[in-house]
Amino acid sequence: MLLVSNFVHAAEKKCLVAGEAVHWQADYCMYKVGTDDFFHEDVQACMGKEEQKPQKSSCAAKIGYKKKICGKVADAERYNGSAEKCFQDADFSGPTVRNGGV
Repeated sequence: MLLVSNFVHAAEKKCLVAGEAVHWQADYCMYKVGTDDFFHEDVQACMGKEEQKPQKSSCAAKIGYKKKICGKVADAERYNGSAEKCFQDADFSGPTVRNGGV
């Protein structure tokens, strides 16, 4: 069992997207609602809905949330309409990911 646990942990470390999945989830919900207030009623409702969605892995969740956020910020001057450019930017993340929590 320990071997499996170490393998899963090592695989998660190699994810293309850094940070914690729950932090990406929080940032996604805040971008979706259009607020930076984590405790906003609509953000909390989004968090509840997102928690119910099955995820293949933490890494898959982080990738999915980053892609969704990048779709929303792609028109920012920094990315000139390219969600893919945003996704490939290893430095891009929302404030919750950057700060390691709310």
